[in-house]
Amino acid sequence: MATGNTPIGISTAHLLRRQLKAADQALTRLGSGDTGEALHDFRVAVRRIRSRLRLHRDDIKGTRHMLRDLHKLMRDSDTTRNAQAWLSLLDVLAEGSTRQESEGVAQIRGRLVLHLREAADQTQVAIRARYPPLRDALYEWAEIVARHAGPDVGMAALFQMRTADVWRRLETALSPLWPDMEDEPSHHARLLAKRLRYLLESDETVYTRASIDGVIEALKPLQSLLGEWRDSQFFGAWLTDAAAASCGAHAREMLVAALREDVRGFAILQEHEGLPGLVYLATRLSAHLAVLRVGLNAWFAGEGHTLLRQRMAAIQKVPHGGEMDPLQASAQESDGGLR
Repeated sequence: MATGNTPIGISTAHLLRRQLKAADQALTRLGSGDTGEALHDFRVAVRRIRSRLRLHRDDIKGTRHMLRDLHKLMRDSDTTRNAQAWLSLLDVLAEGSTRQESEGVAQIRGRLVLHLREAADQTQVAIRARYPPLRDALYEWAEIVARHAGPDVGMAALFQMRTADVWRRLETALSPLWPDMEDEPSHHARLLAKRLRYLLESDETVYTRASIDGVIEALKPLQSLLGEWRDSQFFGAWLTDAAAASCGAHAREMLVAALREDVRGFAILQEHEGLPGLVYLATRLSAHLAVLRVGLNAWFAGEGHTLLRQRMAAIQKVPHGGEMDPLQASAQESDGGLR
């Protein structure tokens, strides 16, 4: 573990090497057929690299290009990651189904498994084409940033400013989010929560480890709830597409109505024998979203939001280097678009 006296450039080089090693190990497991946890671990390593690299994006020529390539690497695996999440959700929703309902659920599951296999094959091809040259470039970049690391002139202040800016943007995104929970605003808030978490987890030089752990502990429930909400919404969209593909375009409108807990939508679905299991899944998914809404309400109205604010205020007041300059704490430097 680096100490508070370690130059940020050295800390960055250590982090990149560690995360590249984690990505290599995950990729090896991915090639052995572990498309679940391995892909998750690979994506986490890439996110942590991207988060730290942004701090240096203006320092070394080619850094912005590598950030774009890392973004493309994440996009290569998005479809597979989503399908994995939906399959896990489907298995949860299917618990307690009757024999007749389970037959319909099995048909939907078979369609989703096929979708996952196709996506996983495409993801592996894309990663193995894009990652090796990027990996070499990142190792070379780490050597350069470590070699030129010296006294941190303004780097700690820059890290503090970036952290304050991401937190300010997250607070702005959260304020209108509840109770409507519209797709794009909730996704935006989720991305900002993840960015703040990975930015803080990359730090070994600016804030105390105890204070960072406290913020991350407060962030995790929000990130988890927003992630489950988005996965459930996306699965509902995929389910309506599957219904339309199996039973015709009319099924899409029926299922959307059912997901909204529209009584008429349920009644129409129940009259169509060509939609096995969909009534059951629509009912369970609606209930699942209601439970998530309760959890989100508890976070916003309860101690969750307050605790996160308190812990962020604490780390912005006293980082490793002592009292933060008020100008630094209020800086609102743009950190680029969310990806």
